[in-house]
Amino acid sequence: MNTKHTYNRTTKNFDIEPINFKVDNNGKVIWYGGNSTSNYTFSNPKRSRHLTRNFLTYINMNSLLGKPSTKRGFYKWIGKPLSKGNCCTFFRSIVESGIVSKNSEWNGKFTETTYSIGINYTHYLNGNLERFHYGVNGSWELMNTYIGQGVNQPTI
Repeated sequence: MNTKHTYNRTTKNFDIEPINFKVDNNGKVIWYGGNSTSNYTFSNPKRSRHLTRNFLTYINMNSLLGKPSTKRGFYKWIGKPLSKGNCCTFFRSIVESGIVSKNSEWNGKFTETTYSIGINYTHYLNGNLERFHYGVNGSWELMNTYIGQGVNQPTI
């Protein structure tokens, strides 16, 4: 399940909450981007950028091979150096959209984050996924909540 960290001002800690998705009147799954500076929409897989295509291919390939998919491993796979904060907006947005699911665990030295196929992956492939826009979708609270099934099967 995709989760987000929300700062709780009362306890002064971060609460882990599930990421919610909504459905519009046309049946499209709508996701809410928490980062207002991000321009990722993930609405048309045929026009996706190379980073999105390569990352999803990497996750599917590792899933078939039974290996964990990490950000470090992805950058090694594409032959690029990984620096601090590299493409952090992309990774946050693709998790918030539900295309990819994220799991973070402490491995003794640092927090290792692994990625797998998320709940909205098939909606993305079918072009049935949109980012929330207030002017188009109206109020987030008034939209119908989407409760979907998890999809963790590679599709290469």
